[in-house]
Amino acid sequence: MSIGYWFDNEGVPSSNWDTFFTAKLFINGSLVDTKQVLAGGDPQTYSFFTHTFPESGTYAVEVRGKNTKSLTVTIKNPPVEPKRAAQ
Repeated sequence: MSIGYWFDNEGVPSSNWDTFFTAKLFINGSLVDTKQVLAGGDPQTYSFFTHTFPESGTYAVEVRGKNTKSLTVTIKNPPVEPKRAAQ
């Protein structure tokens, strides 16, 4: 699964757009990933998290930065790991 997000650079002087912004991905309240993204030269800087859920179920997903955005994700058929040939 990919979860996109953006940093809104509006109101921040362009001289400060070379600042790193931090976003954190939480699944069911546990931190699973942190990203630092260098703000670009546009009013918004986009990035994304990727996460593979281990099993079917419903998960609380949050992206936390300056603000927090939450959503509930239901996984019905998680991806199957490909079988590797015996060596």
